[in-house]
Amino acid sequence: MVQRTLITPPKSEIGPISDSQRTVLMSTSLVAGLYEKKVDRKSIYEILDQRAEKIADKKHLDEVATAQEKLQEKVDNIKQ
Repeated sequence: MVQRTLITPPKSEIGPISDSQRTVLMSTSLVAGLYEKKVDRKSIYEILDQRAEKIADKKHLDEVATAQEKLQEKVDNIKQ
């Protein structure tokens, strides 16, 4: 059984469009204004690298503090 349907032909052109047509299409687009601004987000590599640096710095500071405490204990033992 055949039924009647409404089919809209495609609205396409063969060949390049003019600059004015491009401007009109871009300004009337549903996503106009959403993708014009460039965003440089941090990559996961940069985030993890910063986190690793913070951990390494904290570990280094802890090691320095421990070494200073041991040195202070030695100085205190020598004074006694």
